[in-house]
Amino acid sequence: MPRGAWRFQALSDESSHHEVYGGHLECEFADVDAAAPDTFEAAMSLNTMGYNISIALGALLGGLFANNVGITAAVWFGVALTAMALLCAARSHRDAPTGSLQEMNW
Repeated sequence: MPRGAWRFQALSDESSHHEVYGGHLECEFADVDAAAPDTFEAAMSLNTMGYNISIALGALLGGLFANNVGITAAVWFGVALTAMALLCAARSHRDAPTGSLQEMNW
């Protein structure tokens, strides 16, 4: 079994989360393993810490914004952020590359 494959095999054997969430966890594990193969556990904990800090900061800033400006303004601010995110996503759209992976040096 290739190095790191046990992580993916264990996930697919023990649960069916990939049917519900897609391949997000497998892709995240592969990215972290590729970035820091010798310190996978430490890199994965830093990655998880980044998610948790983002959630905490979002809740803190969102709560402060709602308390100081009001709930209605906070909702409209969320609508504006969503619209900007959709515009950014639409502008960054590009067609999938054609050809084989070997030709693209992947």
